[in-house]
Amino acid sequence: MLGEDSESISREAPGATENLDHKAIDFTQFESDVVLEDWVSKYSLTELVRSPVFFYFPIDVLTPVHPVGKGRTNITLIMPTIVQTDSAPSYAGFDRTVNTSRAPAVSVHFDPSAYGITATSGYVFTFSIAAVGTATFDASGYAGPGAVVNPGPKTITGQQTISIVVANVPPAPLYVALTQTAGTAFTWYSTSINHPPLVFQP
Repeated sequence: MLGEDSESISREAPGATENLDHKAIDFTQFESDVVLEDWVSKYSLTELVRSPVFFYFPIDVLTPVHPVGKGRTNITLIMPTIVQTDSAPSYAGFDRTVNTSRAPAVSVHFDPSAYGITATSGYVFTFSIAAVGTATFDASGYAGPGAVVNPGPKTITGQQTISIVVANVPPAPLYVALTQTAGTAFTWYSTSINHPPLVFQP
Protein backbone atom coordinates (compact mmCIF):
# COMPACT_ATOMS: atom_id res chain seq x y z
CA MET A 1 0.00 0.00 0.00
CA LEU A 2 1.05 3.61 -0.42
CA GLY A 3 1.68 6.12 2.30
CA GLU A 4 0.01 9.51 2.49
CA ASP A 5 0.50 12.02 -0.30
CA SER A 6 0.10 9.15 -2.75
CA GLU A 7 -1.12 11.60 -5.40
CA SER A 8 2.52 12.61 -5.86
CA ILE A 9 3.39 9.27 -7.42
CA SER A 10 2.01 10.34 -10.78
CA ARG A 11 4.98 12.60 -11.53
CA GLU A 12 8.64 11.74 -11.64
CA ALA A 13 10.78 14.04 -9.53
CA PRO A 14 14.03 15.41 -10.95
CA GLY A 15 16.94 13.29 -9.81
CA ALA A 16 14.84 10.37 -8.59
CA THR A 17 15.68 8.08 -11.49
CA GLU A 18 17.40 10.22 -14.11
CA ASN A 19 20.77 8.44 -13.74
CA LEU A 20 19.36 4.91 -13.59
CA ASP A 21 18.69 2.72 -16.61
CA HIS A 22 16.02 0.48 -15.10
CA LYS A 23 15.89 -1.82 -18.12
CA ALA A 24 19.60 -2.57 -17.68
CA ILE A 25 19.26 -3.50 -14.00
CA ASP A 26 20.88 -6.86 -13.21
CA PHE A 27 19.94 -7.96 -9.70
CA THR A 28 22.70 -10.58 -9.65
CA GLN A 29 25.18 -7.68 -9.69
CA PHE A 30 23.75 -5.95 -6.63
CA GLU A 31 26.36 -5.86 -3.87
CA SER A 32 25.14 -7.67 -0.77
CA ASP A 33 25.48 -6.06 2.65
CA VAL A 34 25.75 -9.50 4.30
CA VAL A 35 28.44 -11.89 3.07
CA LEU A 36 29.04 -15.51 4.03
CA GLU A 37 31.58 -14.57 6.68
CA ASP A 38 28.94 -12.39 8.36
CA TRP A 39 26.59 -15.33 8.81
CA VAL A 40 29.39 -17.27 10.45
CA SER A 41 30.72 -14.48 12.69
CA LYS A 42 27.65 -12.34 13.45
CA TYR A 43 24.59 -14.56 13.23
CA SER A 44 24.10 -17.84 15.04
CA LEU A 45 21.99 -20.32 13.13
CA THR A 46 20.51 -21.71 16.34
CA GLU A 47 19.40 -18.21 17.33
CA LEU A 48 17.85 -17.40 13.98
CA VAL A 49 15.94 -20.57 13.17
CA ARG A 50 14.89 -23.46 15.37
CA SER A 51 13.14 -25.52 12.71
CA PRO A 52 15.14 -28.47 11.30
CA VAL A 53 13.62 -27.97 7.83
CA PHE A 54 15.94 -26.98 4.96
CA PHE A 55 14.87 -23.91 2.94
CA TYR A 56 16.12 -23.12 -0.55
CA PHE A 57 13.61 -20.65 -1.98
CA PRO A 58 12.24 -17.28 -0.82
CA ILE A 59 9.04 -17.34 1.17
CA ASP A 60 7.82 -14.42 -0.95
CA VAL A 61 9.19 -11.55 -3.02
CA LEU A 62 7.25 -8.28 -2.82
CA THR A 63 7.50 -5.74 -5.65
CA PRO A 64 5.48 -2.77 -6.94
CA VAL A 65 3.45 -5.22 -9.05
CA HIS A 66 3.18 -7.77 -6.21
CA PRO A 67 2.70 -5.55 -3.15
CA VAL A 68 0.41 -7.92 -1.23
CA GLY A 69 1.34 -11.42 -0.14
CA LYS A 70 -0.59 -13.98 1.87
CA GLY A 71 -2.61 -13.03 4.93
CA ARG A 72 -1.57 -9.59 6.15
CA THR A 73 1.75 -9.60 4.29
CA ASN A 74 2.23 -6.37 2.33
CA ILE A 75 4.54 -3.54 1.32
CA THR A 76 3.98 0.05 2.45
CA LEU A 77 5.64 2.81 0.43
CA ILE A 78 5.90 6.14 2.23
CA MET A 79 6.44 9.34 0.22
CA PRO A 80 7.37 7.87 -3.18
CA THR A 81 7.77 10.32 -6.06
CA ILE A 82 6.94 7.68 -8.68
CA VAL A 83 5.68 4.10 -8.75
CA GLN A 84 6.22 2.52 -12.17
CA THR A 85 4.36 -0.76 -12.64
CA ASP A 86 4.53 -1.13 -16.43
CA SER A 87 8.32 -1.30 -16.65
CA ALA A 88 10.55 -4.34 -16.38
CA PRO A 89 11.49 -4.39 -13.61
CA SER A 90 8.82 -2.39 -11.83
CA TYR A 91 10.10 0.12 -9.29
CA ALA A 92 9.30 2.91 -6.85
CA GLY A 93 11.43 6.06 -6.83
CA PHE A 94 11.99 8.30 -3.82
CA ASP A 95 13.46 11.81 -3.57
CA ARG A 96 13.52 13.33 -0.10
CA THR A 97 14.21 16.80 -1.54
CA VAL A 98 10.80 16.78 -3.21
CA ASN A 99 8.69 15.28 -0.42
CA THR A 100 9.97 17.01 2.70
CA SER A 101 7.05 16.55 5.10
CA ARG A 102 8.03 12.98 5.98
CA ALA A 103 11.08 10.78 5.42
CA PRO A 104 10.84 8.27 2.54
CA ALA A 105 10.47 4.68 3.71
CA VAL A 106 9.73 1.13 2.59
CA SER A 107 8.22 -1.21 5.16
CA VAL A 108 7.15 -4.84 5.08
CA HIS A 109 4.43 -6.42 7.17
CA PHE A 110 4.86 -10.20 7.23
CA ASP A 111 2.34 -12.80 8.38
CA PRO A 112 4.28 -16.10 8.82
CA SER A 113 1.24 -18.23 9.69
CA ALA A 114 -0.39 -17.34 6.36
CA TYR A 115 2.46 -19.25 4.66
CA GLY A 116 1.89 -22.34 6.79
CA ILE A 117 4.71 -21.56 9.22
CA THR A 118 3.95 -22.86 12.70
CA ALA A 119 7.35 -22.83 14.42
CA THR A 120 9.40 -20.08 16.03
CA SER A 121 11.91 -19.04 13.39
CA GLY A 122 14.18 -16.36 11.95
CA TYR A 123 13.79 -14.39 8.74
CA VAL A 124 15.90 -12.23 6.45
CA PHE A 125 14.26 -9.33 4.61
CA THR A 126 16.43 -8.30 1.66
CA PHE A 127 15.70 -4.94 0.04
CA SER A 128 17.07 -4.41 -3.49
CA ILE A 129 17.81 -0.69 -3.83
CA ALA A 130 19.71 1.56 -6.23
CA ALA A 131 20.86 5.02 -5.16
CA VAL A 132 21.83 7.80 -7.54
CA GLY A 133 24.80 8.44 -5.24
CA THR A 134 25.04 7.56 -1.55
CA ALA A 135 21.97 7.11 0.64
CA THR A 136 21.65 6.32 4.34
CA PHE A 137 18.75 4.49 5.96
CA ASP A 138 17.62 3.52 9.43
CA ALA A 139 16.68 -0.17 9.71
CA SER A 140 14.01 -0.93 12.28
CA GLY A 141 11.21 -3.34 13.01
CA TYR A 142 9.00 -5.17 15.45
CA ALA A 143 9.43 -8.90 16.06
CA GLY A 144 7.22 -9.42 19.12
CA PRO A 145 9.04 -11.57 21.70
CA GLY A 146 11.79 -12.12 19.11
CA ALA A 147 14.44 -9.61 18.13
CA VAL A 148 15.54 -7.42 15.25
CA VAL A 149 19.17 -8.54 15.06
CA ASN A 150 20.74 -5.73 13.03
CA PRO A 151 18.85 -2.45 13.47
CA GLY A 152 20.41 0.95 12.94
CA PRO A 153 22.04 2.94 10.13
CA LYS A 154 22.70 1.38 6.72
CA THR A 155 24.53 3.24 3.95
CA ILE A 156 24.64 2.23 0.30
CA THR A 157 26.24 3.58 -2.85
CA GLY A 158 24.85 2.56 -6.22
CA GLN A 159 23.14 -0.81 -6.56
CA GLN A 160 23.11 -2.80 -3.33
CA THR A 161 20.93 -4.88 -1.07
CA ILE A 162 20.11 -4.13 2.54
CA SER A 163 19.15 -7.01 4.81
CA ILE A 164 17.14 -6.79 8.02
CA VAL A 165 17.40 -9.95 10.13
CA VAL A 166 14.92 -11.02 12.81
CA ALA A 167 15.37 -13.95 15.19
CA ASN A 168 13.26 -16.19 17.44
CA VAL A 169 9.99 -14.96 15.99
CA PRO A 170 6.73 -16.85 16.69
CA PRO A 171 4.31 -17.35 13.76
CA ALA A 172 2.62 -13.98 14.36
CA PRO A 173 2.60 -10.76 12.28
CA LEU A 174 5.76 -8.63 12.36
CA TYR A 175 7.20 -5.75 10.40
CA VAL A 176 10.53 -4.29 9.29
CA ALA A 177 11.26 -0.94 7.69
CA LEU A 178 13.95 1.09 5.95
CA THR A 179 13.61 4.83 6.47
CA GLN A 180 15.91 7.21 4.61
CA THR A 181 17.76 9.62 6.90
CA ALA A 182 20.25 11.22 4.49
CA GLY A 183 21.62 11.12 0.98
CA THR A 184 20.47 11.12 -2.61
CA ALA A 185 17.37 9.87 -4.38
CA PHE A 186 16.94 6.11 -4.50
CA THR A 187 14.88 3.41 -6.18
CA TRP A 188 13.33 0.37 -4.51
CA TYR A 189 12.76 -2.70 -6.67
CA SER A 190 11.85 -5.57 -4.36
CA THR A 191 12.02 -7.10 -0.91
CA SER A 192 12.68 -10.81 -0.61
CA ILE A 193 11.53 -12.65 2.52
CA ASN A 194 13.71 -15.66 3.32
CA HIS A 195 14.71 -18.03 6.04
CA PRO A 196 18.38 -17.54 7.01
CA PRO A 197 20.93 -19.46 4.94
CA LEU A 198 22.33 -22.65 6.35
CA VAL A 199 26.06 -22.34 7.04
CA PHE A 200 27.94 -25.56 7.74
CA GLN A 201 31.25 -25.37 9.55
CA PRO A 202 33.73 -28.24 9.98
